[in-house]
Amino acid sequence: MVPPPLDPRTGPAGGRRVYSLSFAAMLSEERANTLAASIRVDGHPVRVVPGTRDGTPVFRVVYGPFSSREEADRAGRRSGLPYWVYQGAP
Repeated sequence: MVPPPLDPRTGPAGGRRVYSLSFAAMLSEERANTLAASIRVDGHPVRVVPGTRDGTPVFRVVYGPFSSREEADRAGRRSGLPYWVYQGAP
């Protein structure tokens, strides 16, 4: 089941923390989109989220959010790919 979209500033009701999976951070949007197209978590696609790091555009391949670090970690292990769990919504 795909978790519903959440406001990254507040998380789910009650202001609890949320967690997400990151599979990669790339400088090329095209490469990030190509990688994202090849990844499924429990049959669901991941997405590319643009951002910046020290003024440089970065494209993160992410999935989530999850209501706990443990839930995110279990989904990451099921993907069979290297991943990072981070606090916050994608």
